[in-house]
Amino acid sequence: MTRTLLRFLDFTLRRCRDEDRRVKCVTSVPGPCPSVGFMLTQDCGAESEWLSTEGEVTDWMRKHTSETRHLRYERTKREELLMDPPGSLPAGTEILPEGWTPP
Repeated sequence: MTRTLLRFLDFTLRRCRDEDRRVKCVTSVPGPCPSVGFMLTQDCGAESEWLSTEGEVTDWMRKHTSETRHLRYERTKREELLMDPPGSLPAGTEILPEGWTPP
């Protein structure tokens, strides 16, 4: 196995696809805790699937609030990025070829 030092190369970041968002209700609600025999406060924990737009996020939160009256939410965003090395590689390349050297 050979290793190549890539520390000082000028890679560029490129989005592979649009951002996704997920929402989780973190409103504190009382819940039973059998191990201690009394109620403890915990997060509601209801969670959406990955959503594509802020409008979908708002709709999910609005629906959950109308059903539960909960108001506190946590939003997570994710995006997929590809590092483009200097020079050119064939389209769709996701791993530098063995022995690749910068131009």
